[in-house]
Amino acid sequence: MEWSEGGEGVTAPYYMAALDLNRRRCVIIGGGVVAERKIEALLESGAEITVICPDPSPAIEQRAAAFEITLFRRPYRFGDLESAWLAVAATDSRDTNHHVYEEAAQRRMLINTVDSLQECNFVVPAVLNRGDIRIAVTSGGQSPVLAQRARDEIAKVIGPEYGRLAELLGACRREVHRLVPDASDRRALWSQMASTESLDLVRRGDDAEVHDRVIEHARKIGSGVTAG
Repeated sequence: MEWSEGGEGVTAPYYMAALDLNRRRCVIIGGGVVAERKIEALLESGAEITVICPDPSPAIEQRAAAFEITLFRRPYRFGDLESAWLAVAATDSRDTNHHVYEEAAQRRMLINTVDSLQECNFVVPAVLNRGDIRIAVTSGGQSPVLAQRARDEIAKVIGPEYGRLAELLGACRREVHRLVPDASDRRALWSQMASTESLDLVRRGDDAEVHDRVIEHARKIGSGVTAG
């Protein structure tokens, strides 16, 4: 079983956070199906991935040949986690996974160990991707499959327009900060613009209208006029 969403023995809720792994070294020990899934997710985050495994899968070999990852075709050795930011122990050997965990613990780095929640200091939730909008669902280990179903149900409501609206609002941030110096006023503006009306505009392809409305409201607030 892969610890991808929590597990038994959890006594307190996880602190939910999003990690910036762009250009950070992440090491995966193992070269099977689980490692393939971890590689795919880490590549999406822009991580610089090193895989260590004496017999990697064809898919991992292909990624190495395409220079997407760095591959060392050998067993794990102590010291392989040096300078890494995050590690995944994904071999078929509990002993090897335990040794990887011990090195990670010694280095005080993030480690996810398959099949052993006690040797993890983070777990991977079921994630819904909508551009920059990413929704993570965890069951606290009680039922990963149910968490995945909850994610799929959420996907029926949260469409790609959410990601596009986030992109459009983000593109306005610098101008809004200039026009609306007060933080509480800016928060009120963003709350107003993150609306069903804005989402409907995006669904219709009226991206320019979203931008114009944000700037119009920002100018009114900045000049002391209540945005309506």
